[in-house]
Amino acid sequence: MPSPAQLQHSLIDYWQSVCPDELPTLWPGRKADPQSWQQWCELRVDSWTQPIQRLGRSHIACVITLRLFVRQIASSPEATLPSLHSRLEQLQTVVTQAWHEQTIPIVDDLPENSASIIGYLRVADLTSRSIETSSPTLLGREFLITARTS
Repeated sequence: MPSPAQLQHSLIDYWQSVCPDELPTLWPGRKADPQSWQQWCELRVDSWTQPIQRLGRSHIACVITLRLFVRQIASSPEATLPSLHSRLEQLQTVVTQAWHEQTIPIVDDLPENSASIIGYLRVADLTSRSIETSSPTLLGREFLITARTS
């Protein structure tokens, strides 16, 4: 059964392989300052449960949260509210295509082991909602991704 660290590293590796270069991503443990970024993403595993089941192969269910943010920077007056909405919609399309019904390999990438696939994470559901922010020049969208190992 994969560890939380293996799952998180595998999700981060997957997202970095499909994420556009112009969309920096924050995750637990990564130090960065998004103050100057016009757009960014936050990725984290929110819950990790092992449902009760019969003997045999064990499965883990998890909920992944991915948040997108777009912001108008004072030095870019061309970034109007409609253009922010348009950028957010474009990023939503990227997220939906990247995560919808995907099967993501979980890799054992600990230093003492060579990178080998130890399981898979199957995305079962992807829902999204708007994020309320305190600034009219910052828009956000949150995606809840439910998945389970196989």
